[in-house]
Amino acid sequence: MKKISRHIIFSFLLCIGYTAMSQMDHRAFDPGYRFVSSGNPVQDKNFYLLTLLQADSTLSSSLSTAIIPELGIKLPSCLQSNECYIAEMMWTNEKNEKVFRALDALYIKSKKLKALINEHMRPSGYFQLYEKFSDTALLHAGWRDASAGINQILAAYAFGNGLRYPKIDSSTYDVKSKYYKDLFQEIIHQGLALSVSAHQLFFQPSLDLALFLLEINDRDEAARLEPLSHTNAAAYNKVAKINWTDFPYSSILVLGEGPEFDNIPISPYGKLRCNMAAELYRKRQAPFIIVSGGYVHPFQTKFCEAVGMKDYLVNVCRIPSDRIIIDPHARHTTTNLRNTNRIIFRAGIPTDKRVLCVSSRSHIDYVFNERFSVRCLAEVAHVPYREIVRVNAFQFSYYPVGVSLQMNSADPLDP
Repeated sequence: MKKISRHIIFSFLLCIGYTAMSQMDHRAFDPGYRFVSSGNPVQDKNFYLLTLLQADSTLSSSLSTAIIPELGIKLPSCLQSNECYIAEMMWTNEKNEKVFRALDALYIKSKKLKALINEHMRPSGYFQLYEKFSDTALLHAGWRDASAGINQILAAYAFGNGLRYPKIDSSTYDVKSKYYKDLFQEIIHQGLALSVSAHQLFFQPSLDLALFLLEINDRDEAARLEPLSHTNAAAYNKVAKINWTDFPYSSILVLGEGPEFDNIPISPYGKLRCNMAAELYRKRQAPFIIVSGGYVHPFQTKFCEAVGMKDYLVNVCRIPSDRIIIDPHARHTTTNLRNTNRIIFRAGIPTDKRVLCVSSRSHIDYVFNERFSVRCLAEVAHVPYREIVRVNAFQFSYYPVGVSLQMNSADPLDP
């Protein structure tokens, strides 16, 4: 609890300081913003700043020229030690400070870097937690998140360290086994991130290694069923045609509950919640049902909770398919709410109407325990609701918050 409290206080003070430096002409989040693609959606969701830097060869080259000589990375001396190699790939505070100085120097003279911030970072929504920061403070925050995300992946999927929920988020293989250690040596000696000078971009070696560790462990959940604008296209196309005054709520959110056994696409709890949501839909409480839940239980399941719930709603409850929106990424209650907010803001669903959420009684009790908001701050850096109200034992409602658009590279499976 003490660590969480210090983190919250630090974040609050940081926001005050950076807000004081904010500029009046900052561009706001744009739901119609068109994302730049690196060709790797896992990278784009976790490390969008790095994708943007990659996309501009002039910027990335300038930064790399300024930073690479300063980093002092000595990979060849670490080739026989996995631990040494990872330590060299990690982004320390000292290394980050060198990056900050290079970014600040480039910002002064580069119109392209200013354009990257105001034409991409700000309107994307991916850095919404820092929307009031000055440009340079926003760059610092974006880099700090990216470097911490790389460190998180390296520690978790090289050594099994730092996982918040190891039972569902860990590597596919035993990281302590001879097989996995030998595999890691093979990665090193095949030249993946062998030397910084072999890459144009200063962050490429550690980024490549982090992404490859996710790939060999089949941890691509963040990219599955993306883009959601395509997956949910039929429902999104209905949004502009809704007369919202006809409904007390903007949507009915069904919280996922994964089955505990293989080869079961939807749990009994999921069916109960879907039945409740279907009845509320038929009573015209909202024009859409949002089902939220990813590929979570059991470990490395092939089934997505949201897809299973949508199939049940369509085939058993007879709800029109184009009135069901899926969030196939959420792995916890915190991200059920956060991801739903993202869908609402990006799809153009009114944000001044409440969301009606349905679940089991014990689950609702959990949300209304004071520890839940503390957990939200610790895990997603904000509380993903405002004016939350319990409707009955199985339902609550809330207003969505825009800060949920912030991407969270500390959770690479659902950033």
